[in-house]
Amino acid sequence: MCRFCGTNLLYGKPVNAPHNAPPPVAPQRPYAPPPPQPQPQPAPMPPPMAPMAPRPYYAPPMQQQGGYLCPQCGTPHPPQLIRKMSQSGLIVLIVMALFCFPLFWIGLLMKEDSYVCPQCGRKAN
Repeated sequence: MCRFCGTNLLYGKPVNAPHNAPPPVAPQRPYAPPPPQPQPQPAPMPPPMAPMAPRPYYAPPMQQQGGYLCPQCGTPHPPQLIRKMSQSGLIVLIVMALFCFPLFWIGLLMKEDSYVCPQCGRKAN
């Protein structure tokens, strides 16, 4: 059976109505607007927040008259920065000198900063 026109393919006769017949039409109804949708209710507003209290003011820490005082000699001069080889640099220098002599100089590059009082030579913390 042909699925388009309904002709029986074995006998050559149409089984149903002829092919030229118009399809049935559903009756038309007049246009009616859709029913009104309910408007969404706005969310209730939260109560207003209480005003925040101002933050207290803390004055910055006062510096001493001279800025720095050495605990040992009492000099007001600031400590000096001295760069010297660190202990780990010394260990690397010794190990590289024993096992790989051409690279011993790598230990010399490992430095640490230390601050020293210019008057008495004491290390500053």
